[in-house]
Amino acid sequence: MIYEHNIRIDVPVFIIESKVAYQTVRRPTVFEKSVLQLFAKHAEQLGHYRLEDIANQLKVNSVFFVEALKYLSGFRAVEFLYGYTISDGAALTCNSIVITAEGREFLEKNALPSKSKNTTETAYYHPFSGKLIGKNQIKTDSYSDVKCLPSEEMDVTLSAVKPLVDEKLHQQWEKKPNERIKSIESAFRGALRDRKTFKIDITHNGNIEIIANDNDFSMWLDAADAEYLWQFLVSPTFTTESSNPPFRVDWSQVRDLAPIKKTSDLIVKQKPYYLFSLVNTIKTDDVLIVLDPSEETSLVDKVLTLKESPVELDSGVDALIKTKSKEGSVLKRGLCEVSYRGQPRLVDLALLVESNEKINELEHFLLTSNDINIIIFSAVIGVQQAIERLPSVYMPQVVEYYEKMKKLNTEVSPHHFRKKVKLLINKEEVVSYAQLFNEQNIQLDALTPECAVTLINNAIIKREPTSSLSISKTLAELADVYASLRNKTGQDLLSLNNFDLLKLNVARYKLLHSLHDHVNVFRESLNPSIFSCSDLAVLEDKLTKALAHFSIQYEDPQKINKRIIIIDTNCLMHSLHLLDKIKPSDELKIPVTVTHELDRLKNDKNEEGEWTDTAKRARAAINRLNELNSYEPSHIELVEKMDRSSLDSPDIHILSVAVYFRLCNSLLLTDDKNLRNMANAEGIVNKSTQEYLTSSAGKKSKKRKRK
Repeated sequence: MIYEHNIRIDVPVFIIESKVAYQTVRRPTVFEKSVLQLFAKHAEQLGHYRLEDIANQLKVNSVFFVEALKYLSGFRAVEFLYGYTISDGAALTCNSIVITAEGREFLEKNALPSKSKNTTETAYYHPFSGKLIGKNQIKTDSYSDVKCLPSEEMDVTLSAVKPLVDEKLHQQWEKKPNERIKSIESAFRGALRDRKTFKIDITHNGNIEIIANDNDFSMWLDAADAEYLWQFLVSPTFTTESSNPPFRVDWSQVRDLAPIKKTSDLIVKQKPYYLFSLVNTIKTDDVLIVLDPSEETSLVDKVLTLKESPVELDSGVDALIKTKSKEGSVLKRGLCEVSYRGQPRLVDLALLVESNEKINELEHFLLTSNDINIIIFSAVIGVQQAIERLPSVYMPQVVEYYEKMKKLNTEVSPHHFRKKVKLLINKEEVVSYAQLFNEQNIQLDALTPECAVTLINNAIIKREPTSSLSISKTLAELADVYASLRNKTGQDLLSLNNFDLLKLNVARYKLLHSLHDHVNVFRESLNPSIFSCSDLAVLEDKLTKALAHFSIQYEDPQKINKRIIIIDTNCLMHSLHLLDKIKPSDELKIPVTVTHELDRLKNDKNEEGEWTDTAKRARAAINRLNELNSYEPSHIELVEKMDRSSLDSPDIHILSVAVYFRLCNSLLLTDDKNLRNMANAEGIVNKSTQEYLTSSAGKKSKKRKRK
């Protein structure tokens, strides 16, 4: 079990500074090479000869040989015998000079050193690998909180490092054919910091192990002193600040562990289903039960606060955890005994120890408590059982319970709560019900009768429909018809007693019948108690009385399929041909008063006792009417807007017939302006002869064009 990942430590990398004395190399001159060859090969044969003698034989100046000898002696290529020195010059004999090993090497390599030079070289020794490394191999990024292993404890000496440095420098100079090292002087010049990382693992036996991915680091760890590693590498990663007595641990039951400061990370890593915390120092966004003796039981968001602990826990236990995989654990924090390389140690740890027994005790408490907050919280164990334990409540409490439970368990569906809703008592609850359950067809049996009656009345009178009811559409249609009738008549049928004030015409009569049909739908579908207590019952009564009232006074339009044409006397007198223009879809009704007027006019004679044109037209009209035989008596009692003193006026009697047919599709034909004015006052549709003929001719013309 990994206690800590990526622990950083700085390692001292020793800096070795070396002062190197070296010489450059060149090819020997002719005289230098000749001198070396002379003493290497011919010294014995020419032992008694002087340099001057050899120069004379070669016919060169002896100075060149002396200078060459002087240069060679400076690099110990030759040595002088018998007390001779270079100051003897050309008088030196060959047997007084001997070539050295260096001289023979110079001759063999055909190279001579020049003057000595000095340089400084820097090397870096890593104690983990025991080798020299390049500076670019050092991770020099450092942080103020990262400790560095003390260099003085590394047991690194110059005598151990110098051979490595010398070997490296000689290898470098071997690549320089014109230079050679004379001497090397090395010394330590401080250290750089190299970043390394490692892990601390604690096994299921409670043993601490250091894990490094770097092979050199691993080998160094294996060889390093245990106390040194504990003091400078392991111990600094732990704390020992807890004041509790060390608790014993059955390491075989430990599921995971972490530093105390990373307890929250340890909890998150377990993917908890819920957490019961005995202390307020555990910070988590998970579903949580906390213990607070100063508070009453409450549930806020995902936190249930309990006044008393429902389970008894051992010392050192700070929390119980139930994971999403349904495993139970106890969280212990504090001093704990571990082992490092066989030695017992005390360190602070946060441990998760398997313990389904305690979780079962806690869940038994959650599943048997009668406290509403605890019942809601128990949804983390099981949604269905939690909802079943809830009491039936009104809609606002149901919404509250659902919202609280949803925060605890995302599997909660609002439909689980349907059976927990009491009868809805107002429009707000109906709207809330529709929103929560996504229900647009709420049956009235889900409402109290009083609520159903109120919503029905408001929809009719105030036109405030509740769209989510099963009757909403039908009720809205009824309300539209009711509003249309009220707008056209200016009367509110629910409060109307004098039905004549409706001033019915065809359109209004149809509205009245349509409204009656809509009410009948509700009479057949609604609960009788709801119907009888609502305005629907009042409306039904008013409609029944109104229709009965009008059926007695006026012609029932349902008995007639044609348009009724009521014709005035003047139309027959001056436009008798009008009768030939009556369409088959129209039905002619002749007021009896018209026949009386014609009968009076048929006897009109001039001074010579002859029939006048008026009489002739009247007789012709009478003859035509006899063929039709379609008469209608007067209904003078139906005419309201008139001068009561003129009840005997023929116009009034003719108008009364038109009023009698007002609920039908009817038309009064007259050329009498006064009669038309009276018809308009009664709301009777009317036209002149010319208007009727023109409209008929226009329709025929349109039909011919279409053909």
